[in-house]
Amino acid sequence: MAIDNWMVWIIIAIVLFIVELVTPGTFFFFCIGVGAVVAAVASSLVNPVITWIVFFVVSIIMIVISRPIARGLNREKTRDANADELIGKKAKVTELIDADKHPGMAKIDGEVWLAKSEERIEKNEDVDILRIEGNYLIVEKVKGE
Repeated sequence: MAIDNWMVWIIIAIVLFIVELVTPGTFFFFCIGVGAVVAAVASSLVNPVITWIVFFVVSIIMIVISRPIARGLNREKTRDANADELIGKKAKVTELIDADKHPGMAKIDGEVWLAKSEERIEKNEDVDILRIEGNYLIVEKVKGE
């Protein structure tokens, strides 16, 4: 039994789809596989040179179209590196902050930070974050407590 051109293109497409399944999140091999499927259809209608042109054109178009989609799907939610976003928020003191003797610790958004204050603040008290100096949150007791 002779293998026709369209069968070769389908085998290539299947191999590319399998490679895509084991390759994390690129859509690259999928795009080329789609080009191979379209080339399989074209191979039964036109000569081999045109089939190759169809394969390359469809693959490139699929890559161009799918890249923004792939980037969007692979984008992990990231947290801003800018610590200034913490200024003005409230935190909970997890270790005594003594103004003169030593800094304490405060927890905000699940993260524990070193914290300083001009006043003594007991553990479990809520504080406002005034600013950040180096690795330290500069805090004060929440007004009205």
